Amino acid sequence: MSDSNPRERTVLSVLFEITQQLNENATLESVLEKIAERICSLVAADTASVMLFDETHSALLCRASHGLPPEESKKLSFSTGEGVAGWVANEGEAVVLGDAHADERFKDLPNQTTDIQSMICVPLQTRESIIGVITVTASLESRFNDADRDLLSLVAASVVKDIENARLYRLAVTDNLTKCYNRQYLAKRLPAELERATRYEDNVALILIDVDKFKSINDTWGHDTGDIVLRRIADICRECVRDVDTVVRYGGDEFVILLPSTDSDGALQVANRICNDVNNTPVESDGNTIRTSVSAGVHASLKGIEDGKNLLNRADRAMYTAKKAGGNQVSLAENN
Repeated sequence: MSDSNPRERTVLSVLFEITQQLNENATLESVLEKIAERICSLVAADTASVMLFDETHSALLCRASHGLPPEESKKLSFSTGEGVAGWVANEGEAVVLGDAHADERFKDLPNQTTDIQSMICVPLQTRESIIGVITVTASLESRFNDADRDLLSLVAASVVKDIENARLYRLAVTDNLTKCYNRQYLAKRLPAELERATRYEDNVALILIDVDKFKSINDTWGHDTGDIVLRRIADICRECVRDVDTVVRYGGDEFVILLPSTDSDGALQVANRICNDVNNTPVESDGNTIRTSVSAGVHASLKGIEDGKNLLNRADRAMYTAKKAGGNQVSLAENN
């Protein structure tokens, strides 16, 4: 690409940043967020979103966005063929709209506050299939042109394989039941996080959570209800942590939460919130109301000076202290 085209140089910069993130083992979410942020600036859009198909390939779900309110981003989804995004994913053709509301494919979403007049939507297409779409919007009519569409199509074609590889890796390290990361992922992430903490003299904390009397739940209400309980607790854990934190189904009814740049006080606040939310959120199953609680152990490593095994063991011992004290509470690991 010649030096006379600054937009093409910007595309190269975007692709370089994405490759750099992937080489640093960034999460799929963080890679998609970087893509959304950079393409938004690339075509001077108000918002950008990256939507990927769910596991059944029947719905597009927003996996990252820039410029959208968080509550809108979380609820952004389309069935195959629904809305402009669904049409693009179905047909595999990029679309640029100067007046989105005049297009019969456009669909207003409930409680949407974002003003959308112009739009570009391009498919994320591998050799095998379409895995999602990238969309940018603006509040001005006729904001985008065919050159903008072609530019986004170029970016989409350049990053789609990286996105697909990251997505497949995410599936490989994800627990099928709860959609949390699995133990295999923690085995790689924890040493890397401790190394980062040591390098930057930062803290890293770990919370180990165990469901109180989970065997009794399975014995009384059945394993299907037990699965519902585990999924609900996983949801609560995700709701209580930051994007940079990692929620792991450690095994059975145990969860681990890895919190970078967090000391003991910060981790205790998160653990207590999870404990309270679980206790105050009964699970409904087949007309039955099941109250649950958890015990949590917290330990923080100052400047990452401990190895992962020791960090886990100390959080585990603290969790058992909470359980022996009656459960439904949080315990901090002892200093020695």
